[in-house]
Amino acid sequence: RASRAVLIAHITAHFAVRISGTYRVVDDHGKSYFMKFFEDDRVPEKLINQGEILEIALSRRVSHKNVISYVSDGTITIEGKNYHYLITEFFHGVLLSELLNEGKIFPYQEARGMMCGILNGLRYLHSLHLNHIQLQSHQLLYFQAIHSI
Repeated sequence: RASRAVLIAHITAHFAVRISGTYRVVDDHGKSYFMKFFEDDRVPEKLINQGEILEIALSRRVSHKNVISYVSDGTITIEGKNYHYLITEFFHGVLLSELLNEGKIFPYQEARGMMCGILNGLRYLHSLHLNHIQLQSHQLLYFQAIHSI
């Protein structure tokens, strides 16, 4: 599979031939992040407010232990195409939906702790007047020591 490397700020990103979606990227010190690309001419108008992509603008406002953290954002031109990008912390874990599909049954205390983490994250988002319209297990990230959404 063909790929290429692009240096963005202090992060080197390796891409397949087409750039779209979310990638795991690594900085100069080997630390992993998630990087999501938005191709300028493919972002629907309803997802843009005052010239900014809503997901990026809202990510800048969020800082909570139960919500994936914003790191940085910016714009870049690659092969004549303009992209906005969002970099967030990397999460080492699995989607909750993957565990449930495998038949994982959580002990009561662990399930209770996980639900408290989810509810704390939602309470925080609601305090910022951000509402998650539909919350499903494929949107929840899980790992044993800390619960995040």
